[in-house]
Amino acid sequence: MNEKVESLNHSVKSTAAVNMSEVGVSIQWAVEYELPSGMHGLCIFQAENGEEAQMYIRAMLVMHGHLKLFNLKQLPEGATVEDLIRLFPRPLRSTC
Repeated sequence: MNEKVESLNHSVKSTAAVNMSEVGVSIQWAVEYELPSGMHGLCIFQAENGEEAQMYIRAMLVMHGHLKLFNLKQLPEGATVEDLIRLFPRPLRSTC
């Protein structure tokens, strides 16, 4: 289990580093969502500020069919899987 967490941590850090260098200065955000099917999940995205983050969320609702979006949080720089678990402690059901 620890090996999987470490692998995910590395993946999150690598993705953040690549995205930050490509986009310039931006902030990582995360928001929980619910789909009409009842499925819940976590969306991680980048925006330059809170206003752009809200615009992205509106697009998720209007254009992509998300039923509900809640618990928007700014992620710390270099966020890890452990950070996500701490910020979003609600247990998620696995469909695997």
